[in-house]
Amino acid sequence: MSNKNQTDIIKKVFNLLKEGEEKVTLDQNHRDIILVLGNTGSGKSTFVQYLNENKTLKSQPWGGSFRIVGNDRIQGGFTSKTIFPELFLEIKTLIMTVLVLRIREIILTVDSSLFFSSRNEFPNLVEHTSSFIKDMTKFKESILLILTKADIGIQKEKDYKKDIAMSLIEVKENSKEELKNPNVQNKKLHEDTIKLVDALLVQKNDQYTNFQLFKKPKNEGYLHLIDSFEQERKDLVNILKEDIRFVVKNNDDFGFTISDKSKNEINKLSKVINEDITKLTGYIGDDLRKYFEARIHQSNDIHKLKDDIENKYIEMLIKLKDVKLKENVSNLKVIEEFVQKINNEMDKHQINLSVVKEKRSETILNNGSYLDFLKTVKPEVTSMPETWVRGFDELNRYLNDSKLWYQFLVALHDKLSEYEIQKNRKKYIVTEVTEWGHGKQSEDKTLKISINKDNFNQFLKKVQPPFLPPEYNDISQIEVEKLFNATTSDIKSLKIFGLNTLFIDADLSGQKFQGVSVTCISPRWEIRDKHKMVLDGGSNLLLLHGENGRPGLPGGTAGSFFGIYREIVNRNGLKLTTDGGKGGPGQNGGDGRRGDDGEDFKYDKVKDQKIDINNQDPLSDYYKVITNDKTIEPDIRNPGPLIVDKTFEVWGKKGLNGGNGGDGGKGGEGGYNGTINLINTYHPNDATDLTPFRSQNAGEGGIGGKGGAGGKRGNGEEVKYHHYIHKPFIDKFTWTKVKDFNIGERADSGKDGVNNSNAQNIQSPSKPFEHFQFAIDINNYKGYLREDINDRIKQGPLITFHQEIDHHHIIQFTYNTLGLFDELHGLENQFHDLIGHRVDVLPFYESFLERVMNYVNLNADGQYSNPYAQEDFTSADRNSYKKALSYLYTTVLSKIWSLKTIKTPFLIVDIRGYFNLIEESIELLEKAKEQVAINQYKNQYKRDIEENVKEAETFIKEKIILEIDRIKDEIDKKIESLIAEIVKLIKAEEQNEQDLRKKKTRFR
Repeated sequence: MSNKNQTDIIKKVFNLLKEGEEKVTLDQNHRDIILVLGNTGSGKSTFVQYLNENKTLKSQPWGGSFRIVGNDRIQGGFTSKTIFPELFLEIKTLIMTVLVLRIREIILTVDSSLFFSSRNEFPNLVEHTSSFIKDMTKFKESILLILTKADIGIQKEKDYKKDIAMSLIEVKENSKEELKNPNVQNKKLHEDTIKLVDALLVQKNDQYTNFQLFKKPKNEGYLHLIDSFEQERKDLVNILKEDIRFVVKNNDDFGFTISDKSKNEINKLSKVINEDITKLTGYIGDDLRKYFEARIHQSNDIHKLKDDIENKYIEMLIKLKDVKLKENVSNLKVIEEFVQKINNEMDKHQINLSVVKEKRSETILNNGSYLDFLKTVKPEVTSMPETWVRGFDELNRYLNDSKLWYQFLVALHDKLSEYEIQKNRKKYIVTEVTEWGHGKQSEDKTLKISINKDNFNQFLKKVQPPFLPPEYNDISQIEVEKLFNATTSDIKSLKIFGLNTLFIDADLSGQKFQGVSVTCISPRWEIRDKHKMVLDGGSNLLLLHGENGRPGLPGGTAGSFFGIYREIVNRNGLKLTTDGGKGGPGQNGGDGRRGDDGEDFKYDKVKDQKIDINNQDPLSDYYKVITNDKTIEPDIRNPGPLIVDKTFEVWGKKGLNGGNGGDGGKGGEGGYNGTINLINTYHPNDATDLTPFRSQNAGEGGIGGKGGAGGKRGNGEEVKYHHYIHKPFIDKFTWTKVKDFNIGERADSGKDGVNNSNAQNIQSPSKPFEHFQFAIDINNYKGYLREDINDRIKQGPLITFHQEIDHHHIIQFTYNTLGLFDELHGLENQFHDLIGHRVDVLPFYESFLERVMNYVNLNADGQYSNPYAQEDFTSADRNSYKKALSYLYTTVLSKIWSLKTIKTPFLIVDIRGYFNLIEESIELLEKAKEQVAINQYKNQYKRDIEENVKEAETFIKEKIILEIDRIKDEIDKKIESLIAEIVKLIKAEEQNEQDLRKKKTRFR
């Protein structure tokens, strides 16, 4: 036979195996089957269809008799039209193992006319059956013989069966005779014939049960409409159920007889099967490659993609290729482990490829069963797992190429993101590789380096490490010093945003940065060496002197530092201070005024005034001391003049007291400390509060002023006063200065002022930076980030950072209602630009809605976990805030619904997930229907019970209770009547007693 013909035969056998597996499919609830065996043309197919109630079978005239025909083909003839599950055809012999593994009962069919006319018809059937069944004893009670096309004629059926029994006994006796010969060939055949015939001749109620007739029709028509055929079919089915015993089958119960030529082809067939497994493995590899391609194309994070390829995809492939043949393990077991490993790895990595897991896996398992079958015929047949895994070769090449490429991209990305290149980018804007890192400054910003196959290796050596990483992130260097030098006005705040790495390589300190609030947000920070940010408040100037010293001015409030990062390099290299400025010193109190000197006494002031006897004294305003006082007065006996001579020491007026010193001004209040907050988004609850806890640093108090010196008493004079009065004609007086004199007395000095005491109109420091403004900074950063996420390479890390900011527990506490409105405003302003760049905005709105709900839920119950929310929910305008939040929620929810209903280019539909959901819904519906039926029955039963109870209650109320009341009334009446009767009898008895007493008295 030519190689081509051999190949065709092997392929035909292999295809028949596949076709048989597709056609002979059994429901899980009907795994046990009955095998029908018979010689060609014995009517096996017609009989099986008859038992299965095929309503297309009908009887029609044919050659003076009747024959049975069906819809698809004419039954009968001498060539079998049935490929599956016929057993005894040359090529088909090899394919039947798989199809008989589930046999529980066996039906033998034989043409009744040939049974009687041909001596070899039944023995041939027995011979094939014996070669097929290894242990006839086990199955002898599970075999039913059907004589098909039985034409009884006018003979009774019982007599017809007796003739069959006699023929069977004759076959049995022939086998017994053969066994007497010690050199008999095929001893097992004759022993099985005896066992089989004995089993077929079993009687029940004087009737043979283990062989039956499938009669020839005598009338035209459909078989299922002919009463006799329908009744006989039911009887046959009943015999199969009741009289023919099912047997628990083992895989080695059946054997096969194949030709030597077929055995020679087994090795080739085994090779074809192993190659088919390899081909199927290749299909799986193709499916996985397409899956990985889709994942790679959809990826927006080259770093994560590189890690996935190295640590997931390639590791998975290594495990899949680790398949080894084990001793004493069946081919099917090896393949089952191989397929299970494929399924487990796909489940582990959540690879949803149903075709791979179901259809291809099942086909590979079928091939394993084919190899096991061939091994039963030829034990040398083995699996070749080393050839199966070759189907993964193309996938292996693809993943390794992808691994190298993305290692290359990540290395380039990291290289061009390094500080040295970012700081001196102009050195790398070159046109020749040799100038890399040494480029000269040029105004031509369009210069690009030209990389080609000739200078590629040279460029690799330049950039180190040895994989070229093109730069995808446009990282900007902000030269802070130049920015501040160019600024003419005071800067209140500084926002530094980065999309990749923020390099901190300069100090922020000095007067320009006093009180400046700084916000730094970037996924990665790198502190170069050691640097500091000194955002302390400034100190205030000394005030001028005043009466009472005024309080010092307040110190400057420090700026705040707010930083958000995902990774920070050299964290200890950055020093942050936000101390409030020292308060200004209070004014010194003013010195008290010197008191005025007292007025000098001059006799000129009184020389024209006389001292009147009526106490008119011109010296009354001055302090005086009388040193001589002599008066000559006339009397009646000696009339004459009145002469008065006095000498006075008259002092000058007292000086004024000195003025009090002014109180020293109180030292100015220290400025408020700023806050320092560092938040790591990689950990949802990680935040570091470095705010200084020092108290405010007040300024030095002013010194109280000195009290003023008292005024000196005025100078005095010693004067004489002479007064001569001789009435009525003479009245004259004179003042004469004797001398000047100075007492040297001074008035009291003023009191000294009190140090650091005057706080009148003292000023408070300016309020510190409000925390809710951090939310505004975060919103600005999110807007800045979203502007740059249309690049697929940068998109992944940026979206991840955005999501981490959204969901960080501490960051959410920086928001209040105004902060949330500001975020929505920014998102809406960017909406059309983002849509235009095919950015999926739905996740941003969904995240925002979630945070609005969290904000309300965490604070609406009065437990204000967010201190800024407390102002919203406890203020006089709290109802306005609640309405605003309701509006915010409704607006965003409407937006989300709109986005979900519009078919956008980036919409992804999980069809499998959708169908799974539908399937679950149907199952739930079925369960719901059952539950509804149960509930309806329960409700109906409950209603019936309630109606019965109501009827009973009505019967009791309308019948029983009324009757009881009537009986009760009658009883009451009878009791009352009985009581009246008793009372009457008691009275009568009392009357009798009285009469008896009277009689006793009379007799006495």
